[in-house]
Amino acid sequence: MVVSNFFATFALTKGSRIKVNSKLKDKSKTKVNNTIIININIMEVIYNTIQTTLNSFDFAYCIIVNVLTYLIINVINNRNGNTDIKKWSKRTILLLCIVIVGCFYYFTGSDIKLVLNSAIITPVFWSWVMKPICRHFKLDYKQLSLFE
Repeated sequence: MVVSNFFATFALTKGSRIKVNSKLKDKSKTKVNNTIIININIMEVIYNTIQTTLNSFDFAYCIIVNVLTYLIINVINNRNGNTDIKKWSKRTILLLCIVIVGCFYYFTGSDIKLVLNSAIITPVFWSWVMKPICRHFKLDYKQLSLFE
């Protein structure tokens, strides 16, 4: 079965019950016995989900905040003689970078909802996307010194 040809047919009745009916040959919206039949193309659902995700977040904001946080932690690490920086210090630096870059975005006219969504996803973007990539290439602020 090809994914793009897969159609899920739902019958919406009174009381918000959903009945699955896969034997219908008509792939459009129809009305049968006071029941509205809605066909959903899976590829269309995936496309709409991706579009909503891309429109709800500013991934450039996430990259800017993460790189700025990385640079500040690297500078602090070099000034302290390569001593370990505590986890809460790193989180505080991240929070300050989120606020500073968020204020810059807000005052340049960006949508506040977009900035807040991006600020929320920034730590997740770092730990789930950027950190595994950096680990793969063996990049870490402790091993890579930008200011030597």
